[in-house]
Order: sequence, then C-alpha cells, then structure tokens
Amino acid sequence: PEDIKRRSKDMLKRTEKRGGYALGTGNSVPDYVPDENYFAMISAALEE
Repeated sequence: PEDIKRRSKDMLKRTEKRGGYALGTGNSVPDYVPDENYFAMISAALEE
C-alpha cells in the first residue's frame, strides 16, 4: 500500500502544473485489487 500511495502522489505532483490528473479506478475496483491498495490511492488523493 505504501508504494501505491507514493506512486499516486507522484502522478498527482507531476501533472498538477498541466491541469491535473483524474485519479480513479475508471468505474469499478477489480476483484484482484487488494482493498488496502485502493484505499491507499484514495488516501493519496485526499492528502494532495
């Protein structure tokens, strides 16, 4: 989860000067994605 959070924050930082980045799952969270990874991504977005 920490790697997911770090990578999500990095993507948001790299794109903020060009209008930002729509960080999300697209429509749903696939069954194979661990819940903690999904929540790490959401947490990163809320912190930025």
